[in-house]
Order: sequence, then structure tokens, then C-alpha cells
Amino acid sequence: MAANAPACEAGPRRACSCNAEGVFGRDTGFIIAEGTCDASGKVITYRGEGPDPMSGQTKRFKSVLRIVNKNKHVFDVYGTTPDGTEFKSAEVTYTRK
Repeated sequence: MAANAPACEAGPRRACSCNAEGVFGRDTGFIIAEGTCDASGKVITYRGEGPDPMSGQTKRFKSVLRIVNKNKHVFDVYGTTPDGTEFKSAEVTYTRK
């Protein structure tokens, strides 16, 4: 995954807003997403859009980064079906050794 690191700004109540852009995985298109943190500051939910390699059209997506601890982060990616139903399409667990 080659991407710019998310730029997050935390407020006094640990609320934050994040921006991310880049090329992820084997995708050949550029994605742009914006996100927010939960109250704990350990779950960042991004929403954005990027090219769908199957249809060639732009699709909306959601991704969630969960900071489990300083050595483990989990990144989930969600897609949507044509009727708008959301489904998890990928989960990546990053573990520092």
C-alpha cells in the first residue's frame, strides 16, 4: 500500500478529522477520503470514492482503522452493492514484532 499518511487533527475532546489520498494495494486509480475519530481516538472511519476496477466507474467506499494497541492496528475496507447494502471486502491486520 503506497499512500500519504493520514493527516489528522485532534481537538480538545479527542475528536479529529483526517484526510487520506493515494494508491492502495493493486489498484490503479487514485482515491480520496475524509474521516473522523470516535471519542476514544482509536477508531478512524474514512469515507471516500475511487475507481472501481470491475466497472470503470467511480464508487463510494468506507474504511475503518482500529488502533488496538501500539503494536497492532486493524484496517477494514467496506464496499456497497448496487442496492446500497454495505459489506466488508477486506481486513488487514498490522502487527509490529
